[in-house]
Amino acid sequence: MADQAQRLAGHPARRGTNARATLSAWPGGACHAPRVVKPAPRFAGLATRFAWLIVLALACAPMASATDYFVATNGSDAAAGTSWATALLTISNAVAKTASDDTVTVSNGTYNITNQISITNGITVQSLNGATNAIVNGGGSVRCFYVSHTNAVVDGFTITNGYLASGN
Repeated sequence: MADQAQRLAGHPARRGTNARATLSAWPGGACHAPRVVKPAPRFAGLATRFAWLIVLALACAPMASATDYFVATNGSDAAAGTSWATALLTISNAVAKTASDDTVTVSNGTYNITNQISITNGITVQSLNGATNAIVNGGGSVRCFYVSHTNAVVDGFTITNGYLASGN
């Protein structure tokens, strides 16, 4: 039996390959034709491993994070607005700096506006301490908020003295 395995391993059709000839015995001891066992292809499972690598990389990649902006009656529109120490003065300037998923938090006070505050992306504009503490006043001459995005939220304000000219 060993002679037959050596003969098959040295067979010209099998030279230069990584194939191994094995002999299997039937339960009765008789040998049957040799079975050639080929090793797994060198790149077997590479596509699956690559796919898992991509999934892992995406799961570990830093997600784009939302930015918080702050507005206070003692702020400055020349400031960054990304903390209470650098708060902006006007809600409209804070809204102009935002991208989708950002939040604008407005401190206590009355905000007298001269132009409407236009919200055109999916942001949240919220008061810090509720509607009794944050007032947006249109002065009877301007629409206070214009919201044109379905994911936009305006929350916690007293909105007063807004004006909309006929046909607008």
